[in-house]
Amino acid sequence: MRTGQNATTSLIRRARQIEEAAKTERLRERDDLRKEVESFVADPESWREYLRTVVDCPRRAPEEVVALTRYRLDLGLERLPRLMCLEELAAAGRAPREGAEGVELTATSAMGPKGDKTTLFAIEDTVATDGQTTRPPAPKSRKVDTSDPEAMDAFVAAAGKCDLDALTPQAEYVVSICYGLDFEDDPVPPLPPARTAAELYEALERVGQSVDEVQRKIDAALSNPHRARRAVKKGARPPKEMDDVTPRAHDPKVIGRRDAEKRLGPRAPTKEELSRMTADDVAKAVRKGVKGRKP
Repeated sequence: MRTGQNATTSLIRRARQIEEAAKTERLRERDDLRKEVESFVADPESWREYLRTVVDCPRRAPEEVVALTRYRLDLGLERLPRLMCLEELAAAGRAPREGAEGVELTATSAMGPKGDKTTLFAIEDTVATDGQTTRPPAPKSRKVDTSDPEAMDAFVAAAGKCDLDALTPQAEYVVSICYGLDFEDDPVPPLPPARTAAELYEALERVGQSVDEVQRKIDAALSNPHRARRAVKKGARPPKEMDDVTPRAHDPKVIGRRDAEKRLGPRAPTKEELSRMTADDVAKAVRKGVKGRKP
């Protein structure tokens, strides 16, 4: 019969074995996810669509970007739609259509306990339950009106606050799509260099992080209309290095000739002027001087 000490040791050993088995299973699941991501983006068309999905969800993990891309393509949508959980759908008077599976993602603070999995549905994958046909608003577009010079100037001023030189070709491609600065014939950048599925996964994470950082800075700058207008205001005050140019006549610190005459009164004629003056001229000058002299 085993003693109490032996039984405790056996239980601890069993607990360690179970813990190690769970860890091994988690690592296996992680490796499977990374291989699935690698397999998905290996197809050129899927890779292009992956990058287009990153535009709207740069903070999502690569496997979730893959899931969202598949969901978007299944719905036949060019852009990632607004996604809502069941509670949000109910509040909007909608419900998943029959047969809709949605997409399972990690919940954010607005969807439930952070870290838990939740199923989200696109509006296009739902039906109205309250008889109303009004649809919730679509995600706000970040595209810049390239036909508006002031809008473009504001964007350039906002983008100038970012370290754009640090963007990889993949991140730059996503940002250009995000703000409507892409062309139809833009070549899709290649996959980030990586030797293994794990390295590729980490590279894709960095792409999302850099895109998110740029988006946050540009959006913050553009969301302040006063700052944006001030940055692109026409005829703005010249920079400090130009402050030594000749000041304009209306500057209160500068007295022009006419201002000096008004402030100082009539000046006395010079000797040369007196020699050329007639008696009438001298009389007029004297009368003018007396009239302009303060008591």
